Amino acid sequence: MKTGLLPFLLMMLPLQAFAGADVASPIAQCTTSLKGSKIEAGALLVDPIMFVAAVDGTKIERAKKKWDVGLCVQPGERQIDIGFLQAQYIGNAAATYEFLEGHSYEVAFRGTWRTGFVFWLRDLTTGEDVTTETPMPRENVSMFRFRP
Repeated sequence: MKTGLLPFLLMMLPLQAFAGADVASPIAQCTTSLKGSKIEAGALLVDPIMFVAAVDGTKIERAKKKWDVGLCVQPGERQIDIGFLQAQYIGNAAATYEFLEGHSYEVAFRGTWRTGFVFWLRDLTTGEDVTTETPMPRENVSMFRFRP
């Protein structure tokens, strides 16, 4: 008699649904977060984004795609690697920031890939800019090409 995979999957469903239900998620415990930002460039241009590439040397997986996702950051002084992407241009810079417990932050920026960018930290909890502008010099922005 043939047995299919469906009964096995149906049997496993309740176990997977309740597995870890009583275990607190690290994200649920997160009280301080950081995310990137985007500038609306208009209909004919590609919107530039600033994203968090690493925190204290730990790289963020798929950081460019998760630029608008709040990342959990431990309160205190942290080294942040910032990335920039617009069409075929990419750039990077680093800065050290102080993060307060219970606050959400955004990496705000202005500029163009031609002139370079400046970025700073905006506290989304208070709505205030909490750091001075940090330059991302033009020499840190380069064109990349896809290779077949």
